[in-house]
Amino acid sequence: MKLNRLIGSSPDTRGCEVSVLTQRRGSLTHKNCRLEYGVTRRVLLVGPWALKVPAVTEWRLFLLGLLANMQETLWSKTGWPELCPVLWSVPGGFLVVMRRARILTEDEFLALDMESWVDRGDYIVPAEIKSDSFGYLDEADFVNCQLVAVDYGN
Repeated sequence: MKLNRLIGSSPDTRGCEVSVLTQRRGSLTHKNCRLEYGVTRRVLLVGPWALKVPAVTEWRLFLLGLLANMQETLWSKTGWPELCPVLWSVPGGFLVVMRRARILTEDEFLALDMESWVDRGDYIVPAEIKSDSFGYLDEADFVNCQLVAVDYGN
């Protein structure tokens, strides 16, 4: 398995041991960086940023990842406050950069009425109703933290 080779003990370019990576379900973690694995995209979480790139596991999924990134870029231009804004993107869907949000826990997700939250009256937030599609921005600012959709490209 490729993942087992990544968790070896060979040094990386900075001399850090790769063995400090820890494996969680669907992710690799190293200090303030984490790589999350979705079906059509990979998300590199680095400091305050989330960088989304298409998955390269197979051609069809790669194309769907490109489309998801292009859709998020387009939807973000609506300015709807419920969407985590795309800060920068590469044309063609090769890369999307967003602010990093803390994903909802299962308990937080179940405590919210997400069906009502996505139906804004004038529009419907284009996100799949599941816990890892939503998160909080600016959580350190307890008064102004904001619930947003972080995965709305499908």
